[in-house]
Amino acid sequence: MKTITKLAGLWLLVAGAAAAAPEIRAILNAASYALPGLPNSALAQGSIFVVFGTELGPTELRQAAGFPLPASLGGTSVRITVGTTTVEAPLLYVWEKQVAAILPSTTPVGIGLLAVTYEGRTSQSGAFRIVRSSPGILAQNQAGRGPALAQNFNSEADQPRNTFTRPARPGQVVTLWATGLGPISESDAMRPVPRDLDVNLQVLVGGRPAAVRYKGRSQCCAGADQINFEVPRDVDGCYVPVVLRSGDAVSNFTTVSVAAPGADCTDLSGITGPEIERLQSGGALRVGSIALSAFRVTEGSCCEAPGYYESGSANFWQAGLTVLLPRMGRPSPGSCLVFPPGQIVGVIEPRPAPLEAGTALNLSGPKGAKQLPRRGPGAYHEQFSAAATQLQYLEPGAYTVDNGPGGADVGAFRATFNVPPRLIFTTQASAAGLAVTWRGGDPAGFVNITGSSARSVTGQEATFSCTERVSAGQFTVPLYVRADPGNGARGVEYFPQIRFRVPGLDAAFFTFFSSE
Repeated sequence: MKTITKLAGLWLLVAGAAAAAPEIRAILNAASYALPGLPNSALAQGSIFVVFGTELGPTELRQAAGFPLPASLGGTSVRITVGTTTVEAPLLYVWEKQVAAILPSTTPVGIGLLAVTYEGRTSQSGAFRIVRSSPGILAQNQAGRGPALAQNFNSEADQPRNTFTRPARPGQVVTLWATGLGPISESDAMRPVPRDLDVNLQVLVGGRPAAVRYKGRSQCCAGADQINFEVPRDVDGCYVPVVLRSGDAVSNFTTVSVAAPGADCTDLSGITGPEIERLQSGGALRVGSIALSAFRVTEGSCCEAPGYYESGSANFWQAGLTVLLPRMGRPSPGSCLVFPPGQIVGVIEPRPAPLEAGTALNLSGPKGAKQLPRRGPGAYHEQFSAAATQLQYLEPGAYTVDNGPGGADVGAFRATFNVPPRLIFTTQASAAGLAVTWRGGDPAGFVNITGSSARSVTGQEATFSCTERVSAGQFTVPLYVRADPGNGARGVEYFPQIRFRVPGLDAAFFTFFSSE
């Protein structure tokens, strides 16, 4: 199937602010924004790229009016030299701090030197690596991470954007937007001719290979690639990772939302797609969180004496996305996400409002009763043990939590949870990647594996996060995820998250964290 979908506004990717004298600060893939030095930072022939700097163009954004794309726009032009070959880049938009252009398909591979000329003044050259294929996936936030710019294919006339409230269905065709699949034989300045590109492309969705229906240019936009793939039938979730592999080149990691027909996607935290969109639009949820944790600190670890540490805590607040995001967004089971260096600025929200749930939470388990006193508005905590030679309280078994008569904001509740055996894991590097095995834990829970993926030339670190069901007993972090072989798993954490009902709250969660 070759479904070529119009998508307006792909050329206009980002915005910035002021400067002085032509200066190039970065040359990046316009979809992934991978920093120099990271494995996916090279630019592909025929791909869209963005030059960041100062005094690169006019103070007001100028966008190309149509085809053919100009080599000069608003007084700005871009030239790339590789060896003895110099080419001019077709321009998409120009502005004083950014220029978006297409790397001509005829550009030789190797180390390129790029110079920007604005009103007769030419910058010093910036160096970058040019390869045949280096895909980058467009993200909805235009920052190279998070939900991908993708559409669910229902029919030629019905292709809604994939969102948390409009998830794709297992087996459904999804259109993914990208750049950097590779060169074309026609001029990059002209309207693209849709045809399947001769590139060995693998689309991994939730860690599974997806059947690719089409991979090539879209007729709407120069330099923009369209990839149609079938969602594997055994994946679901609000954050199902999507990554492209072309030979040794690996794209940025993005996500799509997948759920069974008629159902909403659900994050591993238990928060549903509609609730996530409510948070994204600036809304808030009344949330309660109860967590028990048992960790063993080994000799030589930073900041804590060796031994077992046990504690219980709870928080009740009306909160928005900024507060809840750290509890959300883990990849779907059996897959990984790589997070690039730097932070994505989220919505600006007021401080979370604490909710009154009573004077204390009462906890009872196999080794007796404990209390979590209120330590502040909406916050409850108690340390059960510190630097002990063995567990003192949180042994496996059934635990009951209640808040007595309740509080002004949170009604009386009583809930029973099961604390499973602690998770004990081992890691070992292999030819296939980093093999992690474990025992213990609740088979219905999940294991989260985190570590270092790679470093940029500035020393900034990309990290990875992988999730697997406890029942699997093992997981191998693939080599394409852990690009830096000198770094292993930084942490392996067990997190069953159980959602339960509490009067006065939109959602309440029980979590047991353990690590050996």
